[in-house]
Amino acid sequence: MNPETRRIATFHAGIALIGAQLLGSKRLANVSIVKSEHTLGCTQFNGDDDGIETAADLRHQIVAAMAGHIAQSRISGVVSPDTSTIDRVWSLAMKYVSLTGSDPMSDRRRRDAAATLVDDCRRECEQLVGEKRDLIVKLRDALIASGSLSGTEVAALLA
Repeated sequence: MNPETRRIATFHAGIALIGAQLLGSKRLANVSIVKSEHTLGCTQFNGDDDGIETAADLRHQIVAAMAGHIAQSRISGVVSPDTSTIDRVWSLAMKYVSLTGSDPMSDRRRRDAAATLVDDCRRECEQLVGEKRDLIVKLRDALIASGSLSGTEVAALLA
C-alpha cells in the first residue's frame, strides 16, 4: 500500500470519526481520499439547522480539526505540513475567545486565551484519538479500499 495514501486516509479517518463523535447535531456527510485539483481528499459535515455557533460548537470544531494531524502522528508516525489546519484552528480559537470574553481584552490577552484553548483542545483530541485508535484504523482501511464513504456508510461500518 502506498504510504502517502495511508497517511491521507488516516488524516481523514481521524477527522471524520472524532468530528462525528463531537459535533453532535452536525452530521458527517462524506469522507473521501480521492484527489482533486486542489485537495488530497476531504471530510464534510452538514451544518446545524439554526446556523448558530455556540462556544461548545466552536470548541468541538477545534478538536475535530486537530484530529487528522494527531491521528497521523499517533497511528502513522508522520504528520503532513498542512498550514490550512493550523490557520483554521487559530481562527476558530479567536472566534471562541471573542464569543466567550465578557470584558474587552487586549490583543495579547486574546491571543493568550486562544493559545490556552488550543492547548486544551489538543490534549482532549490526543485522548480521543488514543481511545478511538482501532476505529480510526478500521475507517482508514475502508477508505483505502473504497476511496470515499458517505456518512451513512461510515455509521454502518462503525456500528
